[in-house]
Amino acid sequence: MNSKKSLCAVLAVIELVCVSGCSLKTAGRGTLASVAETAGAAGAETTSQVEVPSAPTDADVFENAFSDAKDETSAASSPAPVGISDYVSVDLDLTNFESTMLYSQLYNMNAEPDDYIGKTVKLKGYFDVYQDVPSNKLYYLCTVMDATACCSQGLEFVLSGEPSYPEGYPEKYDYITVAGVFETYTENGYVYCTLKNAVLF
Repeated sequence: MNSKKSLCAVLAVIELVCVSGCSLKTAGRGTLASVAETAGAAGAETTSQVEVPSAPTDADVFENAFSDAKDETSAASSPAPVGISDYVSVDLDLTNFESTMLYSQLYNMNAEPDDYIGKTVKLKGYFDVYQDVPSNKLYYLCTVMDATACCSQGLEFVLSGEPSYPEGYPEKYDYITVAGVFETYTENGYVYCTLKNAVLF
């Protein structure tokens, strides 16, 4: 009888230990789970509050590169305007030629333009404007007279920055000094001479 009681008492203690162990394990798992859930929730809140920048897409990279290239191209395609200081030293200074020599020189330049292409030329003469009737295009010239004043020879010029007429130009027939780079162009099947990037002194 005593042995039965002893056995029951031992079994009761063992059962109590087992139940206590299970409840501790359950409590422990529950605690760890709740801690993990709490940490997860806190992490979720933190993530939702902090804005993480997304990695740039290929389209963004291309757009930025194109924008930078466009800025560089814009800067490169906008050179500084030509000024008088750019023509202090010229290849062909005609300002001291007397009328007959100047007239002959301009005649030769129009007849043999290839010998002068790319040279900076400076001359004095009378400002004139010619308007092409069909196109209404304006042409600006520095005109010189021969010694007898019966014949004239002109050299077209295009001012640097191409200002609008008449604001950016002298009065018609004003005596001017102009310098620019001698070039030729073809229009309606004819070759014409002009001073490009010209400036007035």
